[in-house]
Amino acid sequence: MSPVGTPAVVGGSLEATSGSEKKLRDLRLVKIFAVMSIILLFFQFLLGMWANLFASFPSPIPSVNPIDQIFTEGPALLALHVVVGILLGILSIAGLAVSIHARNRRLILLEAAALALTFFAGESGIEFVLSGYQDDFLSYTMAVGFILVFLVCGST
Repeated sequence: MSPVGTPAVVGGSLEATSGSEKKLRDLRLVKIFAVMSIILLFFQFLLGMWANLFASFPSPIPSVNPIDQIFTEGPALLALHVVVGILLGILSIAGLAVSIHARNRRLILLEAAALALTFFAGESGIEFVLSGYQDDFLSYTMAVGFILVFLVCGST
């Protein structure tokens, strides 16, 4: 029998001896995801500003998917902007899943908001591309989603 508060070997694997230790581990993991998101959001901001100010967007071709064009004909930093957005979405999903597992209502609400806002910003970005990079309102809503995700992640 292992002392209280130390991992016990059960069936060849280590298991935490109490539910509170598992909950603390989950809470730490959510914090790590939030910090990772903030770092990625920093790079996402820089990539988005670069794309907005300096990128030459690919000319729309009616028979070609505009999202595919980003990766085949667009600047590499624009493609990286899309990839970082996808990574942010994955981190948001993971953060929400761990928050649910930890049964922490405050974090569940924050992570659900982060996920919804990440998808809002991403959808605005997709719609901006589909508009032929012409609809400034969609660029604005992408930025609004970004800043709100940043604020939510900072509150986690």
